[in-house]
Amino acid sequence: MGLRASDRIERLARSMPAYSPLRDLTVAVQAGAALEARAAEVACEALRRSGWANWAERSAAAWILARRDLPLDLREQAGAQLRSLVAESKPADLHSNALARTLTTAAALGGVLASLVAILGAWHMGWAVLESLGGLFWLYIVSTTVLTFVLAPLVWPLSVAADLQRHNAMRADAAAALGRLMQAESLAPLLRALRSADSRLHASAREALLRVLGVVTEAHRGTLESAVVPELCDVLADSGDELGCAILAALERVGDGRAVYTVRQVARRGRTPLLRQGAAAVLPILVARAENERSARCLLRASQVPAGADALLRPAPAAPDADPAVLLRPPGDMESAA
Repeated sequence: MGLRASDRIERLARSMPAYSPLRDLTVAVQAGAALEARAAEVACEALRRSGWANWAERSAAAWILARRDLPLDLREQAGAQLRSLVAESKPADLHSNALARTLTTAAALGGVLASLVAILGAWHMGWAVLESLGGLFWLYIVSTTVLTFVLAPLVWPLSVAADLQRHNAMRADAAAALGRLMQAESLAPLLRALRSADSRLHASAREALLRVLGVVTEAHRGTLESAVVPELCDVLADSGDELGCAILAALERVGDGRAVYTVRQVARRGRTPLLRQGAAAVLPILVARAENERSARCLLRASQVPAGADALLRPAPAAPDADPAVLLRPPGDMESAA
């Protein structure tokens, strides 16, 4: 596994242009060099550039950030870029790349086929065969068009599979880098990456998730994405002791009433005694929070439906013969007048 990873990084370095600063930086980090502040900025900048042409540099940047600590002033910036990368389930140009490869392959084979036909035709029947087909150009167009439809069912899925594999390798490195940063905001993308069918991405997201769950505190309650608690519950239902206990500890700090059902099910039918015991300890806390949430909703509910907005703004009726001078007279003057 280590040799394969090393070979992959070497291929990444070779595939980058000679003028790319990421090329020398990747080689230096692979050799054990420290990551300086300027080099860290270069890696963070490379993560922003999307597209097939920048894939090698983005992959190298994610790999570098997964293996070196960052300066404090770059941690937030790098964390945002890495979270965005982990959240990309597929490249934006996935199908356009497949179309380009299909057309390129068909054009290359079409040119070869047209050349062979032209040579064989000229050998046996003379150049008149090309005149009957409309010339060499039209032979090439027809061959390329036919080969495009013939090769598309083969080249397209192979291209998509290859792009997804290398994209998931890049996401795995980005997930590992998030694990090093240990920012609670990374929970949402890591939980979604954990559901990936790619084994390397799944393993990397799991290791990073264990590290990030350890930094979650009660101060994060209400500040994380709303989907974090349900996603934690989904992962908890199928987790073993290590990850399950870490999720229960996080739910104890940031969980709400939405986690009650899942934690109750784990307390009753958890995979192991350790999980059942941990869920039973956390359950009363979540039940109390659910009751508090229910009480808060009841207090904020209106006691009756108002008659209408116009009823609240209707002016009070005035006396038909009221004298404005009398209405504005102080109370003492009215008593003396009486």
